[in-house]
Amino acid sequence: MIVIGSYAAHLNGLTMRPRFKDLDLIGSEAEREQFRRENSDLILKEKWVQNHRFRMDLRPGSEFDFVEFDTEETPSYRQLPDLCTKTARILGSEIKVPPLEVLYIFKRSHAQLPTAFSKTLGDVKTLRAGIGEISESLQAYCAQLAAEQSGRYFDHRLRFGLTLLREDIDIPASRPPRFHREDLFRLISDTPVHPRVRDLMRPGLMDPVRFASLTREEALRLCREDFMLVGLERYAAADPEATSASAYERGMIKAMRDLFPPDLQAFAIDHAVELSEPPQIDFVGRFRAAVAAGQVRSVTLRPTAIDPVHRQIMALFRDGDLNRARCLAEDLARSADLTEDHHALYLLALVFLKRGQTRLAEACLRRSLWRIGNQAGARTELGLICLTSDRAKEASHHLGRALEAGARDLRTLQALAHALEADHRPTEALEAYDQALALAPDHAALRVRREALRAQATASQTD
Repeated sequence: MIVIGSYAAHLNGLTMRPRFKDLDLIGSEAEREQFRRENSDLILKEKWVQNHRFRMDLRPGSEFDFVEFDTEETPSYRQLPDLCTKTARILGSEIKVPPLEVLYIFKRSHAQLPTAFSKTLGDVKTLRAGIGEISESLQAYCAQLAAEQSGRYFDHRLRFGLTLLREDIDIPASRPPRFHREDLFRLISDTPVHPRVRDLMRPGLMDPVRFASLTREEALRLCREDFMLVGLERYAAADPEATSASAYERGMIKAMRDLFPPDLQAFAIDHAVELSEPPQIDFVGRFRAAVAAGQVRSVTLRPTAIDPVHRQIMALFRDGDLNRARCLAEDLARSADLTEDHHALYLLALVFLKRGQTRLAEACLRRSLWRIGNQAGARTELGLICLTSDRAKEASHHLGRALEAGARDLRTLQALAHALEADHRPTEALEAYDQALALAPDHAALRVRREALRAQATASQTD
């Protein structure tokens, strides 16, 4: 079996992240069964997510949250073991590690597909910077893999009728100007399909329950509007030759591949025929006329200004100016070309929490953590949201990850103790109560709760 994805890059010394969300493996059906036996004590549940992709969720505290195993035996896979000479001990198994050149070929083959949500341009650029020359054997593997990918995604290519231009891979160093999203929205829609424009940067932050409550026509219009917005933001603002049709096409690919979460992306793929048709309005013409008339507010954020803007958002938050804090956090979160600013998403979540909009806050926190992997503040807030909504197991997981990321404050430890107790893990809960009381020895309520739990544990042992 062979490891691919971000952890394989880590094993090649390319990344230094302390923890990874998932482990991607490929191998035969027999190797999948072997992996299951060798790691059976770590696996909580398992299921087929596709006809050839098997997912295994691991116990909290494991090195990974879950493992995805691809068992599709293709001609390119049969070439792959000979290209992987390095091995590593991962979890309880000996696994082959491909070189960076192979990982780059893997990523590059997916980067041109609208369906490849997780194959980001950032990964491709990072890998390309670290590879050497491509040998003849690797070129043969690359050709075989490209042919298989064309066959696998042939239906999607027909449905979209789109190809990615090379500029999508080679993003220019100069950044296009940014504009306030609400101003852009007014240019493409006189009657918003959903009041989300006041609370959300894009449908990618809409929680699945809220999205599921929309009618089919509303959901289609929501996607079309976002394709137009992204097309304006990313392409029409920087390309004087862009038309409404070309901006819509490029915006659709960018939104689906890099900005939509999996559930929304799946909806867009299922309705690709309807969504591929460009809108009838000349929204690029409206945009350029509005810019010339000074009716679109610009956002002039640059990487050097990010830290001061973070501080400005926090100052607005402390002063109670939540609307300005939200607008600034939204603009900052979408100011990067390839990805969102994960810390701005975290600050936006704090604003939503202050306003009592828990679902929006949770969506921002999850998106932030998906971008960065782990961050103490975001984990703590997400754990507290889960705890107050009676999801004790999930709460204990996120609060435990917050401790791993360095959170040792009373608030996190107290919440973790409550979550572990609610999850019927008294021994671990007592340890968390002890750690909390070490920080606040005079905290009467904590001491009473700990003694009550200790008495319950003693009584159960006696029985």
